[in-house]
Amino acid sequence: MSTLAAQVRYDDETERGEARWPDFRITFSETTGWRIAVLSWQASRWLKESLTTRRFAKAGDMIQTDITGVNYLLHKARCDGLKTEYVGKLQTVEF
Repeated sequence: MSTLAAQVRYDDETERGEARWPDFRITFSETTGWRIAVLSWQASRWLKESLTTRRFAKAGDMIQTDITGVNYLLHKARCDGLKTEYVGKLQTVEF
């Protein structure tokens, strides 16, 4: 299967509401705090168009924030159809 065919197949699957990769990944560390990784081009575009707040410090494809920033991004992204994955100490949760 060619790369183009695989991409078309992936896009068709997401339109039918089937499982797809997350757009954001949230992690927490005592040393770095809350970090949000931007994993998809949809998430990158969404950030530029929809998220105009100063509560985030963006460095490339990584966002540094606090728990209120995480909750804000998670809520807004989910309302707009984006998927977020939280990687915790004991389990991984998808929103």
